[in-house]
Amino acid sequence: MRYNAEMREYYVYILASKRNGTLYVGMTEDIAKRVIRHKGRQANEFTAKYDVLKLVYYERHKSLEEAVKREKQVKKWNRRWKIRIIEQLNPKWEDLFSETINANNPGSPAENQGSLPRGHPPTTCECGQAGGKTAGGG
Repeated sequence: MRYNAEMREYYVYILASKRNGTLYVGMTEDIAKRVIRHKGRQANEFTAKYDVLKLVYYERHKSLEEAVKREKQVKKWNRRWKIRIIEQLNPKWEDLFSETINANNPGSPAENQGSLPRGHPPTTCECGQAGGKTAGGG
C-alpha cells in the first residue's frame, strides 16, 4: 500500500503517575512509540522525574491542526476537568498502553470521543478535590 499523508492520525493523550496523581498532557503522531519512550524515561524529563508513565486517556484526530488545537485546549483545563475526561472513559485509571498497539481497536476511548467535552470544559465535576502536580497547564 502506498503511503498517503491524508491517512495520518494524531493523538492527544494524558499520562498519570497513579490514580489522581501527577498528570501530563501531550500530542503525537505515533502514540505507541511515544508511550514506549515515556515508559523508557526517554521522552520527557518531567514524566521521568515524577514517574508519569501510565497512559490513562487518549483521543484520535485526523489532522495535525486539530490535534494541536485540542492539546492546547486540554492543557488549559484545570485539573478536575482533566480527571473528569479520564474517568468518563477509564474509571479504573487502567494503563491503556496495550490498546495503543492496535489503535484501531473498536471501543477504545478514541472511538468514543464524540461523548467528550470538546469545545468547552465540563461545567460540573463529580470527582472531588484532587492533589498532585499537573504538567501542561492546570
